[in-house]
Amino acid sequence: MHTAVLKDVWKSYSNTHVLRGVNLVVNEADVIGIVGRSGAGKTTLIKLLGLLDRPNSGSLTVLGRDVGKLSDSEASKLRLKEIGIIPQTFNLIPHLTVLENVELPLYLLGFKKSVREAAALELLKKFELQHLASRYPHELSSGEQQRILAIRAFINKPKLVLADEPTAYLDAENSNTVYEVFKELINEFKSTVIITATGPDDILVSCRKYLLFKGVLKEF
Repeated sequence: MHTAVLKDVWKSYSNTHVLRGVNLVVNEADVIGIVGRSGAGKTTLIKLLGLLDRPNSGSLTVLGRDVGKLSDSEASKLRLKEIGIIPQTFNLIPHLTVLENVELPLYLLGFKKSVREAAALELLKKFELQHLASRYPHELSSGEQQRILAIRAFINKPKLVLADEPTAYLDAENSNTVYEVFKELINEFKSTVIITATGPDDILVSCRKYLLFKGVLKEF
């Protein structure tokens, strides 16, 4: 089964072509790395796959659904239930504790408090981060924040996880730590994962690599 299929996808903003005829087939349980310079269109591609935006032309199917036929409400529900997104910037909710941040997707899906807290704490314990459960985002290091974001993205056992330059603001040591967390999460949940980065060394977990250059995507 294909997790996502893009056929001749174009996306423009203010008459500037950001994506130019992108074709990509993402199979179930694929781990894909997309490399490109800043401004190459990586974030735009992540937004399309995450149902946060729509192509100007071409066809996009995500998790068996034609994105062009989804209402905004349907897209939002599908994203919440089946897609985990790790943004480029740290976006933990500042007034929530680490535990509350991790369990947030389950809260939005209507899970009982006891169930979502147990699931969040289990994942934190798996990565020996349970001591951070009661802390707030401003009390965490950048590496800790990014690990928490990765854990949160997998908490609802999504079929598709999208990571937009997840180590862009981390040093080499913290980057390696974050990717070790990624490897374990991928092995446990068997999600399809797409990771973007500015260089090939920043997508250590990927098994298929693509270059996005001036809006054109090519495998390498």
